[in-house]
Amino acid sequence: MGIFKMKKSELRNIIREEIQRLSEAKFTLNKLEDYYYDNEDDIRDNMRVYGYKKGKDVAKIRNPYDLADVLGIDSRLVRHVDVQVYADMLGGLLDNK
Repeated sequence: MGIFKMKKSELRNIIREEIQRLSEAKFTLNKLEDYYYDNEDDIRDNMRVYGYKKGKDVAKIRNPYDLADVLGIDSRLVRHVDVQVYADMLGGLLDNK
């Protein structure tokens, strides 16, 4: 069934479920650190691809889309976070090695 043939109540339920799913998928600072250690090589590769040479360059990111690109994740996970705090933490982790 196409989206245009749905009843409004069905569409509202789908939207409500999606909002709930996204709100439960919070990308906390703890998850960022765990994700970093699990995916460090990929993150460093992404850094190079997007032109960041060091962690201090990553720490200057203020855009959730750029942060998501470096992490290699869906930007919806970091759209509602304080990007400066997350980028600073990621930059510190990257410079420690």
